Amino acid sequence: MYYIDIDQLSNGLGKEAYGGRLEAYSFIDTSCKQWFEQFTADIISAIGKKYYPVYRIADGELRFLFGAKINWHNKTLKSILSYIKYEIFKTPWKTSWGEEYNTNELNKLKITLQKYISVIAKEGKLALYWNQNGLNAFTEYNQAMQFLFARINTRLNERNYIPFHFGPALIAKNTEFLIKDKNILFVSGLSEKEFVNLKKNIITLGAKNVSLHKCSSSSSLLEDYTNVLPVVRPDIILVAAGIGAAKVLVELSHLKCPVIDIGGYIHVLSGKLTSVHGGFFVAPTNLTKIIK
Repeated sequence: MYYIDIDQLSNGLGKEAYGGRLEAYSFIDTSCKQWFEQFTADIISAIGKKYYPVYRIADGELRFLFGAKINWHNKTLKSILSYIKYEIFKTPWKTSWGEEYNTNELNKLKITLQKYISVIAKEGKLALYWNQNGLNAFTEYNQAMQFLFARINTRLNERNYIPFHFGPALIAKNTEFLIKDKNILFVSGLSEKEFVNLKKNIITLGAKNVSLHKCSSSSSLLEDYTNVLPVVRPDIILVAAGIGAAKVLVELSHLKCPVIDIGGYIHVLSGKLTSVHGGFFVAPTNLTKIIK
């Protein structure tokens, strides 16, 4: 494996948000610029034409799939308490973003999620939080990553894996290509009030049409998206649905366009938040003046 410095993906604090180091694992010796430009070109060529799912997998998804692990190098006490809570006392499962799933549902939902991940790995990209960083944040799965995914019948390789930060970077760095003159569908559990602000901002950035399919903010993995048919056919779909985003991505394949999990960055686009990932991402430059 190689380490690739991905500092240039940021439109905010850069790798300083991660203690001065942010290097993604890579199967090939490349540069961030080359890797990201190829990914961007693939997405742009698929807009409005071809199904292309991108699913972000970080600590929440990894913990859901493979169980809690202890991080001995960052927030160790919190990590130990989380391990005790979920692995020993089997507390009902909850993410930092508010998703909650009953313990009795977990095994079935894990199997379901594994199937969706397998589909996404074949059809698009798994955007994994798989890096070395200066804070040692969420690095406890690093050494076992390939083994863990092989265990759920998904073999990670250079064709199906990209760094976690690539999805939001598409919007932060390529607003012109992804938004202007496009029909955008958002799938998220955000409030109607926040969507009004989001729609206003995205329209101001040049989008042709902006619509929302509202999903559950606490249990998106349990909903059905197979019959979603927007009035205006989307050119691109941007998803913020937590762990359940995998189900959204797979079940919207009939809309034949890129379906990209952008997670909490949706709140920066709406103006609710000023940044995500410790300041690594802020609003796109051409949106900053609008929000202010």
